[in-house]
Amino acid sequence: MDSTIEAGRRSPWPPAVFSVIGSLKLDAARADPVSGLVRIDDGLFLITSQPILTSEVQGPFRGRLILGRRFDQTEMDHLGRITSLKVRLLDASDRSAASPRVTLNEGSVTGRAHINDVFGRPIATFEISRTSELFDRGAETRRLLILYVALTIVVVGVLTIVTIHRYVVRPVTRVATAARDITNRSEGLVPEHGPAEITNMASAINEMLNTLRATTDNLVRAESFRAISRLSAGISHNLNNILTGILGPAEVIKTEPINEEVRTHTETIQRAATRAADLVRRLNEAVTPPSPGSSQAPIDPTESVRSAVEVTRSQWHDRAMAQGRVFEVSTSLASTRRVSIPDGILQNILVNLIVNAIKAQPGGRAIGLSTVDRGDRVEIAVVDSGPGVDEASLPHIFEPFMTSDARVGRGLGLAWVYSAVTESGGVIDVQSSPAGTRFTLTLPTAIDPSLNEPLET
Repeated sequence: MDSTIEAGRRSPWPPAVFSVIGSLKLDAARADPVSGLVRIDDGLFLITSQPILTSEVQGPFRGRLILGRRFDQTEMDHLGRITSLKVRLLDASDRSAASPRVTLNEGSVTGRAHINDVFGRPIATFEISRTSELFDRGAETRRLLILYVALTIVVVGVLTIVTIHRYVVRPVTRVATAARDITNRSEGLVPEHGPAEITNMASAINEMLNTLRATTDNLVRAESFRAISRLSAGISHNLNNILTGILGPAEVIKTEPINEEVRTHTETIQRAATRAADLVRRLNEAVTPPSPGSSQAPIDPTESVRSAVEVTRSQWHDRAMAQGRVFEVSTSLASTRRVSIPDGILQNILVNLIVNAIKAQPGGRAIGLSTVDRGDRVEIAVVDSGPGVDEASLPHIFEPFMTSDARVGRGLGLAWVYSAVTESGGVIDVQSSPAGTRFTLTLPTAIDPSLNEPLET
């Protein structure tokens, strides 16, 4: 410390600085740096002290480096030239600098801040002032900025409204209008165009409408079939009673001694009544769905297809050949699963569909049957290459008595097929075009109760 001061004596520093340095006790016991202002007789002096160590991390303390320079108005003027501000250094005893504050005078703005010396005592007040021109420009800039922000908000708002109207409100309104029209007309679909969200919403609505219509059609068909079944059961019962009243006396008459002419008429009455009873029986069977209590033993759909083809061979081969018609019946049997459906019902369903395909092709052409596994279901298809069903008749194809054949008892086959499939937990679908008609049965797979897995053939 002494050597540092001795060296300091040979410097041009004011002598009063050394007494201040001594009062700071910058010795080996104080290794922290010290910086700040000190007051001497002729003004302020800025000093900084840094200990000198043997390394960056640890001592021993080797000495202290002390630097300093005067801090007067000359420095303030230099600082003012750099910053384009008016800078003054006021004495702490000056009453005008008693409190630090910012004041706005006419034409200028002034700010003051106290400065303490290295001992923490007030030593001076730092004053900065600037003409208000800069602040006036700032206020004008602020006003312009506010105007710009307001205009931007208005423009963005208008563009947002236009965009929302174009890409949200208008498409949603179009979807809502289409939905109302559909409600009023019970037909049509929502247009699927516009932004992706609107298109997805319209697609979901259309899917819901198609499902709803299909469900409604199924309910209407099922209810119509039930009504026909109840009506048929009542009519069959009454007709059978009437026919019994005819057949009974006819049998009695035949046992009496009568001439041949009366016997012949009696036998004619018997034959007609028997045919009528048979017709009533067939009508009742056609509109009576499988009983829920029927056997639900697993059925091999492949065998049911083969059996149905053989049962109908007399119609698509023998009788057709005699009439000059040629049918080519093909099968593609890929299913390995069994289905859960009452005994004999699946074969009768397929027989009805094959007969329907034969009737749909008066000139004879092709009939195809196929089976394939679809997850936990088995899909069975019967396809013909006839002229197809007209668009107006297709939605009513499963309704009772819907047929082009006007003979009594006709038009019940497909209605029975629909009832039999749905009562068995399956679904039947029909697709038709001028190139042919395709009936697709989707039946539930039989489950092995011991394994809880689909049974395979």
